[in-house]
Amino acid sequence: MLLYFFLLLNIFILLEYLYQPILTYLIPRNLAPNIISILGLISCLLALIVHYLNIVGRYEYVLIGILLFLYQLFDSLDGMQARRTKSSSALGELVDHGIDAFTSGLIIVILTRQCGMNQTQQMILILECYIVFYMNHFIVYFEGKLEFGYILNPTEALCVLILYQITRTIFNLTPSIFQTTKLGNLSLNTFIVIILSIFALLNVITILVKVRNYSNLIKTIYPFMIILLLALFIMMKKTNSSILLQLKMFTAILLLTHYIQLFIAHYILQIDRPGIGFLYSTFMLFSNFYLVNISNVNLITGNLTGIDSFSTLILIVFGFSFAFLSELSLVINVFIVFSKVLRLHPFTI
Repeated sequence: MLLYFFLLLNIFILLEYLYQPILTYLIPRNLAPNIISILGLISCLLALIVHYLNIVGRYEYVLIGILLFLYQLFDSLDGMQARRTKSSSALGELVDHGIDAFTSGLIIVILTRQCGMNQTQQMILILECYIVFYMNHFIVYFEGKLEFGYILNPTEALCVLILYQITRTIFNLTPSIFQTTKLGNLSLNTFIVIILSIFALLNVITILVKVRNYSNLIKTIYPFMIILLLALFIMMKKTNSSILLQLKMFTAILLLTHYIQLFIAHYILQIDRPGIGFLYSTFMLFSNFYLVNISNVNLITGNLTGIDSFSTLILIVFGFSFAFLSELSLVINVFIVFSKVLRLHPFTI
């Protein structure tokens, strides 16, 4: 019943009485859809910054709720603006879905940290998020359309998350409540992870039953599985530093985002499937770092440490830097190449 309520809210209320009036009266016709998409990204990044700075106390949650609502608003308006100005393009589609791939991970980080989830719970939800995101774009190869369905639909999920932020502000809910509240033998956090995992599984099953040729499925999905294992490998290493833990999570998010963006770009350009040549060498490089670090031997002194060692620090900093630079180079390359091939400017109509 709740899902139907949010579906009704999005289609008949938000679209008719909010999105359309804003588009008509507040958005200039000469504003490029890609700029609107980037404004959505900025809103999500600001939500992450507000969470980490924690300078507004209990009002952090309502402020994050507002910023996430703005992200949802801009994410809806960019496509509407493109159709309104007849400026839809392959580049715009890639920018829209590429930003969504990145912000999906950021929103999971905010949610899991607000609930005080441990490293394992955070890792599970990040991986599930990207599995669902990838599979829903993967089915485009077979069905020719992007269809998330009613379970884990991004719009409805964001509505629930915004409502959650407002509720936390009103009742001043703290992370400890999610850690200590029990539902039977399970903590509330564990229960949340189980429920979201069931939804993710149902979503993937719904997609798999639509696949007609499973040989194509295997050919298309195995590169993603390699990246998924690499992200798991990065996140599962225990650390006693919250800063290093967050760097690891963002490294995994950037790698997963990077590959999904490549996947979407190849689909838009009608290339058979993304190649992963450079990713094999990357995988081997990370594997070697972990093999060196597996015994937690400090590379400088040779002494055993607790959980973290110098090699851990080197691995995480190097991994994050590599992932960030790879993502940055992809974004720059996409804008340059698409602009030249399609003969359009990404920030004008």
